[in-house]
Amino acid sequence: MRRNLSQTHPEQRYNFSVELIVIFFTLLCGVCRALPPETNTRDSIYTTQGDALINQCNFDNIRTIQLYPEGSPMAFPLLELGGGYNLELHFDDLDAAYQDYSYRFVHCTADWKPSGLMADEFMTGFSDNPIMNYRPSFNTLRTYTHYSLRLPNNDVQFTISGNYIIKVYLRNDPEQVVFTRRFLVLDRKLTIKPDLKRASRLDDMNYKQEIDFEVYRGNYRIEDPYGALKTVILQNSRWDNAKTDMKPLFVKDDVLIFDDDLDNVFPGGNEFRFFDVKSTRYWSERIKNITSDSSGFHITLLNDEKRSFKRYYSYSDLNGSRLIAVQEGRDPETDADYVGVTFTLPMAHPVNGGDLFIFGALSDWQCKEQFRMHFDKERLAYKAKLNLKQGYYNYSYAFLEKGFTEADLTLIEGTHSETENDYIILIYDHPFGSDYDHLIGFLQFNSMNKL
Repeated sequence: MRRNLSQTHPEQRYNFSVELIVIFFTLLCGVCRALPPETNTRDSIYTTQGDALINQCNFDNIRTIQLYPEGSPMAFPLLELGGGYNLELHFDDLDAAYQDYSYRFVHCTADWKPSGLMADEFMTGFSDNPIMNYRPSFNTLRTYTHYSLRLPNNDVQFTISGNYIIKVYLRNDPEQVVFTRRFLVLDRKLTIKPDLKRASRLDDMNYKQEIDFEVYRGNYRIEDPYGALKTVILQNSRWDNAKTDMKPLFVKDDVLIFDDDLDNVFPGGNEFRFFDVKSTRYWSERIKNITSDSSGFHITLLNDEKRSFKRYYSYSDLNGSRLIAVQEGRDPETDADYVGVTFTLPMAHPVNGGDLFIFGALSDWQCKEQFRMHFDKERLAYKAKLNLKQGYYNYSYAFLEKGFTEADLTLIEGTHSETENDYIILIYDHPFGSDYDHLIGFLQFNSMNKL
């Protein structure tokens, strides 16, 4: 609401009324100014996980956000103290014109809530810094500006382990958060030996995978293995279905034994679907049609099918990841174009009690609104169109029941104990007198080497 203070009443008898109106407008405008600024958010309520900080993007023009170890675009975003390598942050701004982006960090607990530490307690250098590296797209129908950043750098060095959030914001205003990304800093103190097998319970044996493991503490002292120690198991870099706070079955000398048949069990799922849009000239295996107009390239994929009752079929995949690449260019960061990709999943009836989403690294492993599919009653199919950067993609169809935050991949994809998956085990400790959760153990392994 706008105040007009240039108009005053000429008659003395109305002064009291005018004063009341001015006071009212002043209070009302103060309330309006107290409201947070509106953002063109494209992440929906499906991405929330309580008070935890998550990977989130608040502006529709920001695409293809990636954070990974230097030179390994499909790897888990983890740094090791003294490890001698960096993380790379990449993203595109489809508005094309240069924008003034800056970044800062939040140190978090093991469950991704702010730890309350000040910047100088977990890093050295400046708490807020600009992103200086940017380049325009080259020879693309859809123009954009590509931004990149390496961490740590001359401005930032991390001094303690734990979970971290990088916040990228606009025009030197930390309240205008453009996006957030999770990453981890490891101070390795433990050795982890996994034992991955078919689920122990008879009813689950053909459908699920069980992860038992042993932790060798060496010279590291764990004061309270049942209270201060926290464990997290991730399947294919997903946080929504992470298994947390598994307790040791028993402790023997310097070995902690984690052996359960419930809290450490995951659906095996199925191999991920895939498509290849590295080229806009040649039709790869799963492409039905390629067209172009003034708005760009449009690619229609072949129809998919429900796999929940089909036999397991093994083939190589990226375990849900993606690889940005372009065949008609040299540098995928700036030469890859954005293409509209149409997905079709024939279904006789819409699913009840929830929605279907396209799911994987392309959706940040979340059921976001822009990845939600819509049921076409005339064609009896779920459909969606995504604006994606050229590359090779994995994906699955996920069902999200209303009121829940964990995606179910088994309804459409099925589940098999033979499926190849990547797993990550994280071990945190909160020593007596410490102000934060220390990340002291990390192991990534593949199920095909353990079954």
